[in-house]
Amino acid sequence: MSSRPLARFLLFGALGIALAPCPTRADDIRFAGMRLGTSWYVFSATLYKLMADEMPEGTRLEVMAKGGGIANPLLVEMGKADVALANRATAVWARDGHPLVYEGKKHGDLRVLIGGLNAVPVSAMVREGYVKRTGHDTLEKIFSGTEPVRVVMKPKGSSVPVVADLILAALGTSREAIRRNGGSIIQVSAKQIPDVLRNGQADVYFESMPKGHPTVTQVSLTVQDWLDVLVKGVQQAATVAIPIAAIGLIIEVAIQSSLVLKFSVSLIELGGGTMIGAMLWIIIGCLIMGMGLPTVAAYIIGAILFVPALLDFGLPKLGAHFFVMYYCVLSMVTPPIALASYTAAGLAQAPVMKTCFAALRLSAPAFVIPFAFIFSPALLAQGSFGAIAGQSALLLAGTAVWAVVAEGFVFGRLLSLPQRLWLGMVALFVLTLPAGVHGLGQLLDWGTGTAWLGGLLAGLLALGAGAAWCLKNERINES
Repeated sequence: MSSRPLARFLLFGALGIALAPCPTRADDIRFAGMRLGTSWYVFSATLYKLMADEMPEGTRLEVMAKGGGIANPLLVEMGKADVALANRATAVWARDGHPLVYEGKKHGDLRVLIGGLNAVPVSAMVREGYVKRTGHDTLEKIFSGTEPVRVVMKPKGSSVPVVADLILAALGTSREAIRRNGGSIIQVSAKQIPDVLRNGQADVYFESMPKGHPTVTQVSLTVQDWLDVLVKGVQQAATVAIPIAAIGLIIEVAIQSSLVLKFSVSLIELGGGTMIGAMLWIIIGCLIMGMGLPTVAAYIIGAILFVPALLDFGLPKLGAHFFVMYYCVLSMVTPPIALASYTAAGLAQAPVMKTCFAALRLSAPAFVIPFAFIFSPALLAQGSFGAIAGQSALLLAGTAVWAVVAEGFVFGRLLSLPQRLWLGMVALFVLTLPAGVHGLGQLLDWGTGTAWLGGLLAGLLALGAGAAWCLKNERINES
């Protein structure tokens, strides 16, 4: 696509039009901008923020999520808005009663407060295919030639059609002349315009184009751009699809040869017949597979080979699958082959191994959390609301404490090594509490509720002691 600025459309901007005899109460001020998601709505909301603190007490401000360049002068004069955004052109058209826009009715009860706050060029974009086919690379050639041209723009109610008529008149043509020459004028909403252009139903697109206009960004993606996106999508999918296709063979062999059952028994034996021992071997297997396979492929193999061993210990199926999946994901930040860390190092132009170990240090709590999935179903949204919220908050708190430990810095204070060790033990205790509370109860011959209460109190006391100790450190002078 090629675009060329044709005219400048100046916004009166933030306080574009104000009605002289305001009919509303003195303590009500209503801003008319445009619908939600538009830049004018953002401008109006920004004005609301700026003025709220400066207005007399009791003043009520309202931002109206409706209106537009043509409608806003009418909203102001009709008393439905007190202040509105407007274009310079539409404000003049409203005052003078433009025959096409305002049907000759003059709206003289308007006052400009501030002008020239924003510049918006009105431009024409031409399809590259049309330029190559006809050789017409300027608007003069396009609209003076014999080749039919199809024009797309917003419908009546927008200022764009009026400006487009002015541009066409300056080029010695009109909408009627375009139609007589076999062309067409298509007027649809801004959301429909990108599809109209991509489908080859229009050749020229008139639009007011402030910086970052979303519709212009969308239509700038030519058909070739979309084809490139599709090609890249297929290439990226192939990196996962090819290993998964190979995995299909592995799975079939594993099932037909009873390898799954044999592998499950072998894992239990390697772990000394204990559940924790088997889980440690599963962790090693997931991390090793994740180093050489995409995460999805590694999880599929892990689900076939490792999950049955966990189920043999009577563990919940959902927790077993999350346990395997989590460690397959964590292989992306586990040296020596940490693909996510390699990517981050490349983007930041940082040392690779240093980045790998920094990522490993920051993500350390994630290596503990999967055990909580196994022993505490509430973390997988299974249980009462209180249990789910409480245990989730507990893990968030433990992760936050670990972040302090990893960086050695809190509230402007550097932590000493003993302080970091203390807080590190507190973080690990809190993070493992959901998984270890049942074992704690059995060890001390407590019930589950007592074990939870005792664990929480111990964690809070240890955290409080660590916080008090750290806050005694001298603050670093940030100046």
